[in-house]
Amino acid sequence: MFDLIRNNPRIAQAILALLILPFAVWGLESYFTSSGGDGVATVAGVRIAEKDYQQQLADQRDALREQMGERFDPTVAESSKFKLAVLEDMINRQLLIGTAVGNGMTVPDDKLADIIRKIPAFQKDGKFDVKTYETLLRQQGYTPASFQEQIRAQIVGEQSNGFFQRMQWMPQVVVDRAADLGEQERDVQQALISPDQFLDKVAVTADEVRAYFDKNPKEFEVPARLKIEYVMLDAAKVAEKAVVPDAEIEAFFKANEGKFATEEQRRASHILIGVDKAADAAARTAAKAKAQRLLGEVRAGKDFGELAKANSTDPGSAQQNGDLGAFGRGAMVKPFEDAVFALKVGQVSDVVETDFGYHIIKLTEIKGGGKGDLASARPQIEAELKKQRSAKQFAELAETFADAVYEQSDSLSAASAKLGTSIQTADNVTRKGIERDPLLGNAKFLKALFEDALPNKRNTEVVELSPTQLVAARVLAETPSSILPFAVIQSDLTDRLKRKKAAELAIAEGKRIMADLSAGKDAPVKWGANLTVSRKKPTGLPLPAMQLVFRARTAPLPSYAAVEIPGQGYAMFRINRVAPPTVSDPAERKRYSDDANRMMAEEEQKIYSAALRASAKVEVKTAAVEKTAP
Repeated sequence: MFDLIRNNPRIAQAILALLILPFAVWGLESYFTSSGGDGVATVAGVRIAEKDYQQQLADQRDALREQMGERFDPTVAESSKFKLAVLEDMINRQLLIGTAVGNGMTVPDDKLADIIRKIPAFQKDGKFDVKTYETLLRQQGYTPASFQEQIRAQIVGEQSNGFFQRMQWMPQVVVDRAADLGEQERDVQQALISPDQFLDKVAVTADEVRAYFDKNPKEFEVPARLKIEYVMLDAAKVAEKAVVPDAEIEAFFKANEGKFATEEQRRASHILIGVDKAADAAARTAAKAKAQRLLGEVRAGKDFGELAKANSTDPGSAQQNGDLGAFGRGAMVKPFEDAVFALKVGQVSDVVETDFGYHIIKLTEIKGGGKGDLASARPQIEAELKKQRSAKQFAELAETFADAVYEQSDSLSAASAKLGTSIQTADNVTRKGIERDPLLGNAKFLKALFEDALPNKRNTEVVELSPTQLVAARVLAETPSSILPFAVIQSDLTDRLKRKKAAELAIAEGKRIMADLSAGKDAPVKWGANLTVSRKKPTGLPLPAMQLVFRARTAPLPSYAAVEIPGQGYAMFRINRVAPPTVSDPAERKRYSDDANRMMAEEEQKIYSAALRASAKVEVKTAAVEKTAP
């Protein structure tokens, strides 16, 4: 929901821990009051601010980019459908939160303050630091009050969502049935009636070819093409040039020296004589006596590891001669930790009592705990300061870039000079662009070229390709759209029309064969090899064929299914066997159950949100949404 929490997992974990706290009654308005602007929507009198909507759009776009990787299409995040979907999600969430808060759910001030004080990102030398707290919030665009309100609202929303998840349960018989269908296997053979089989039986006349050309000129149109030049501002290139003086690195280290100290880690082994903390006095006395006896054997020189392996009731460490590995403060229960950090290497403790029983502890190693040094901290400090410096430079250059493009609208020379980057060119740029190309596939950039720069004969505005890339361009030359000459396309069009006729014959023959097979008659079909397929393992069948095969009726067997494939003919499938999976994976079964419960929870939440929406006054400002850039 906001960068500070997303980029610091410990903060998110700490905040989510609040979900188990009891809720008290607080006022609704303190959660949602925002300042500035008319907003993009109003939900039951509460405004969704444009700034919050912009942030959510950016977050969702970044999440989509991370999920899709190289397959990410920037035009999706720029579409009206995407923008409205993000807003609808915010509206539904606002309705859930508003209802929850109206019913008395909130987070008490003292609990919220306590958790914020314990967040490591807000601490300096192990203690909460107000200046660090305010600086980090300011960098993210928050005041302390707005940040706390966001956290409260986030927690209440998560609590509301969690209610639907916890309340769902799908009967096992339904889950098993769904899993059986999902894992079901079918033995399939396929055959293709291809147009190639009928090419020698069809002919296309010159008049037919000409008539088709005259009737469908748009098919042979070459779209308008532009030659353009452009200048790009790339944050990565700005960062490459950023230089941080040594004095600045040293000053930062001195001001934050405590942050670079290494935490002391201690490695210990133990022998545990376990006893339940609720056990009676006799049992506890017997356990303690055994621990005292073993301690005597250790002090008498017997091997600690052998005694641990033979006597410790801690199964995790006993087989490792009692070794617990290295750990810092806060990792163990307090009596155990106090004993460990009071020992010297090689020393053995007295018997230590905890809720788990009685321990004999041996300290085997101490590491870390020293002050940090500038040499080891330098790469980290330099990277952080370079990031800060380049971010500031990028913001300043972006403003300079926009001014230069606007002020000298008939040339990119000034913009190029001020950015210290070269002017680049691209040719044959069409209105459709190049799919998935970061520049020539960007719908906003292409719109600026064809609807602004071209008719007005000026630079485009500065267009954001991504949060770290800006571009401006101008048109150098235009080649208008045109129709290819008939002589150029005549041969290819003749072949295309001939194949079309052959495909029609192939489909007709395929349908005749399917009619015979469905009637129980023999038909001369050359079936391919038998394939065993399931929804999880298509074994070479494309998705449309898989959907067809698993939709087909299977009584009686063999059964048949077929589909027309444009340009390829008629594909037929014979299903010979339907059976449950040969091996059922328990993990997959659990996944079916989890997915079923999740989908039920989502449907219940949708129904609940729809009911809230029907009874609440919701106003969406479509114009404000449309002009919003993600």
